[in-house]
Amino acid sequence: MSNHRQFVMVAELQKFLIAFHRTKKIPSPIESKVVEPVTISESERRDKLCNAIWRILNEIETRINTLNESNPHQFIEEWSIIAWAVLSVITRLDPRGQYYKDPFNCCENRHFFDKLLVVLNNLSAKSLSPDPPYNVPRVLVQHYQETYQFHLNALDNLEVLQSGLCDQHLITNVEDALTAFLKSLKTLNRQYGAELWKVLRREQVKKMTTYGYVYHGFTNVAVNYYSTMAYMLGKVAVKIQIIRNNVHFPRKVFPNDDYLQNILETYFRTLEIIAGDSLICIEPSQNAIMVTNNLFPVKIETLCKMTMFASFSLQIVSEEVASQIQQEMLQRQYSQRPAEINKVSSAALLAMKPATGVKRNNATANESGGNTAHKKSDVNSKEWITIEPSLDAESCSWQAAYPHLLCTTRQKDSILDSRSNTQTGKRPIFYFHVKAEVYSPAGGMYTAHTLSMPFSIATRRNQDCQVQRMMSSYTATCFWLYGTKNIEGLLLSWNESGIPWSKFKHLYSKYFSMNAEVKRQLTEHDLEILSNKMSCDECRGAANLTPKDGEPQCTFKNVLCPHLRYSFKNKQGSNTFSVWRGMLELLHLFSDQRTDVKHFWESGVLQGFLGIKEINALLSNQNSAIIVYLSFVVGGCVCMSIVSNGKIMHLEPLDLKKLQSKPLADYIRDMVMAEKIEFYLNDKHEWADASHLPTPTQGANDNSSGFKEITSNIMHTSNVSVEETISYTPLRIAVVTCKQDYHQPNEYIYENNEHAGPIPHMPSLVSTPSVMPPPSSTAYFSEPYIDTEQNFATRLESLMHSFGKSREDVMGILNPNNLNMYTASHDVHDGRNNGHVINGHLLNQNQNYDDFQFYMPDNPPHRNFANYQTFS
Repeated sequence: MSNHRQFVMVAELQKFLIAFHRTKKIPSPIESKVVEPVTISESERRDKLCNAIWRILNEIETRINTLNESNPHQFIEEWSIIAWAVLSVITRLDPRGQYYKDPFNCCENRHFFDKLLVVLNNLSAKSLSPDPPYNVPRVLVQHYQETYQFHLNALDNLEVLQSGLCDQHLITNVEDALTAFLKSLKTLNRQYGAELWKVLRREQVKKMTTYGYVYHGFTNVAVNYYSTMAYMLGKVAVKIQIIRNNVHFPRKVFPNDDYLQNILETYFRTLEIIAGDSLICIEPSQNAIMVTNNLFPVKIETLCKMTMFASFSLQIVSEEVASQIQQEMLQRQYSQRPAEINKVSSAALLAMKPATGVKRNNATANESGGNTAHKKSDVNSKEWITIEPSLDAESCSWQAAYPHLLCTTRQKDSILDSRSNTQTGKRPIFYFHVKAEVYSPAGGMYTAHTLSMPFSIATRRNQDCQVQRMMSSYTATCFWLYGTKNIEGLLLSWNESGIPWSKFKHLYSKYFSMNAEVKRQLTEHDLEILSNKMSCDECRGAANLTPKDGEPQCTFKNVLCPHLRYSFKNKQGSNTFSVWRGMLELLHLFSDQRTDVKHFWESGVLQGFLGIKEINALLSNQNSAIIVYLSFVVGGCVCMSIVSNGKIMHLEPLDLKKLQSKPLADYIRDMVMAEKIEFYLNDKHEWADASHLPTPTQGANDNSSGFKEITSNIMHTSNVSVEETISYTPLRIAVVTCKQDYHQPNEYIYENNEHAGPIPHMPSLVSTPSVMPPPSSTAYFSEPYIDTEQNFATRLESLMHSFGKSREDVMGILNPNNLNMYTASHDVHDGRNNGHVINGHLLNQNQNYDDFQFYMPDNPPHRNFANYQTFS
């Protein structure tokens, strides 16, 4: 069946069911007043029913002859949709049925009834042996084969019964065969359904925790499963309906007139049980934190395409209530027919914003904007909201979608906070409870239920406090819940025992790439610096003291404990933060487009976390290089360490405030130009040529690299009517190291310093106009931190390179005859003879500087300057 024909048939069936049951129209959220349902006369209702049935018959008769038997899975799906549509109409037109309401006169009703029976006979002749559903677990393959054999046995007995050559013994055999098939099918549905929902939940968790993960079509396996179950039930139900309406069949062999009707209704109820949990709530699919009064979308899909829906309702329930609902859903699978789930109270209120974007009923949206403010009073918040079903043209299945929902907390913040005080920072967990009103093939209505993925609700006063402790607990709660991934049916259960350090590293890295929206993840080497910093005396528990398989464990309490700290010299007190808050601060660096951090991370220039010893070891083998890396030294920040002329410097960290005012690209460019950097460390831990440093892509309106044109009528002597355009060269603020203050650095004290030896200095950065030449790379430089592990030969080679001396020059200097002469000359040039040297002249103490002309040689051009924009 083409999608168009199938779409038309399902849409017409929906119109028939709405008219038959007099289903009320769901009011639109735009309507400010309650709209009274439109009442139609019986003649108008009869006309609608007649038109719908004629269109259904027209589409079905055309399609039955073109069913695609070469594709078994497609055949089963299309056959099931047609069969259950016809059965749903017949039960409502059958005068012997429970829900018959005589919508037509006797002649019309009999005419439609006979037409539909012909369709059933044609469908029965077009049957095909079903293949097993996709990805049947190995442990259930044998059970599926047994169920299929019961299915064939039931059909064989019905074939004999349909022939009319039957007796009481055959009736008993038919009843036993039908009962055995239903019993086996229900058991298979419970076992396979549980495994199926585990797969669906894993896919949804993967979507929430993996950046760029595409799970389009992840429900195909489930759709195929429900189609196969509906096909096997439909084959038997169609055969029973044909026998029941065969006027030539000897009915005296049955115990009573309703015998076949009762068996048929049993099959209808079984389909209700199977389809009762065939809904899936797609949201939340990206962010598991709902902020009160902030808009979010919702989408609900059906996995059983044979079901027809009247409405979808939605409420928010707590974690405890969700567990109760799941228990009742499981009990329905063991019953003869799905019972109603008990009403439960909502944990938060929901409201629907108008899809037009107008926020208030009295708002006047116009070109100038109008009043469109979000306020709680703008909408009518309810415990339940109802969404009208819509038919998806691509998959030809029913769904409910609405783009503008918002939630409001039902309980006070103090109550929500008190619930989590005993759970080491865990925030309350909520679920969407979905209830759908479904048209039953038996003629009445039943309900289908499902639960969404878990989420947390943050109050509006905390939504802008991403790095504050309260918001940290919201994000950490969702990280831990989705990361540990303890799936119990439709729910994710909380992990109290902890997880291994190796698993935590993996989850921490995935969360980073997901929320920073980068493809490159943190590696195990990047996170090794945190391996011994996950617990302290306050948060260390039994899980930390009893490693499993020799590997330390991490608990949720460890993640939120603020045991990381730093302090500044000459400042009292220290700043503390948790591993999780450090992550959130890093994510702020990546989310702010002004920082350029994301670009340099993806291009491999920015490294992960590195220890100070590792940095010194890497730089000690270079003469002119730079390393840019992430750090928690002052919270989430970016650090740069350079070696220039063999001298290692650790530059002051760049936090969010610094990078917002001056992007990372400018800092790197200034350091490369000022210090004549030749190499940088890339993400493969290899030294790359600094001339190949990538530059961020500038926006279309970014004219900082070109001339700034100003048109004015001022810069000339003519009258005011004459204008002139002048091109101005822009200026920027350049950054250089404060080498003159190097002997008194702005030090960062590590209170829990694990490194022996001197504390590394971090020179501060100062901003100077770029039109001024940078200071000489060797002036005002005190003795730097020297790695004692560096051998003498390497150090000597570095000094030779710095002073431009060859091996012969050094040997000549070390000659005893030349050593005294060189020392004296060196003292003169250093100004140590109580005077100063200017342009090769020695000044006495009483001699004036003004007597000499200063000669400022041009700085030699750096070979890497061409890769950066310079300004005059």
